Amino acid sequence: MTEAKETREQAYKDISRVLSRFGPKQDISKLQQSKYPDIPKRTWLRWIAKVVESGAPARMAAKLVQKKAAKRAGESSQSSGQSVTDQLPAVIRPEDVAGAGALSAMDIINKCLDDAREVQAYCKSEVGKLRNAKLYMVASRHMLETMKTAAFVSKQLMD
Repeated sequence: MTEAKETREQAYKDISRVLSRFGPKQDISKLQQSKYPDIPKRTWLRWIAKVVESGAPARMAAKLVQKKAAKRAGESSQSSGQSVTDQLPAVIRPEDVAGAGALSAMDIINKCLDDAREVQAYCKSEVGKLRNAKLYMVASRHMLETMKTAAFVSKQLMD
């Protein structure tokens, strides 16, 4: 190769390395001034455009991220992704809830509502005045969420 072509290829690699590490908004004029002072600015800008158009900085950045993620995880990135999916809970389908055995979903929901009513009753004194307003509001919120769940379950079972 000629010296000019070798310089151009090395400049492409340097531009790609800088852009992949610092992003496309990085001012790489310092690189030109320090390593390639004899390259005209227009030529330098053309080379940058060519490198960006090739997609090399993005590929290099993706590889760098994958390597760092694998290093942090202590395993290869593919197996770490697999281990994450292994830890996710199973998706609960309506038919799983409908056939819950002796305790159906509606029985569980009714038990939750009864518990919330007991807590609300505990929060009131014999006269009917509130003793613990915060706990009463928590129980009310629990009842609201349980009612939303009941509506959702019954809708799913009816569809």
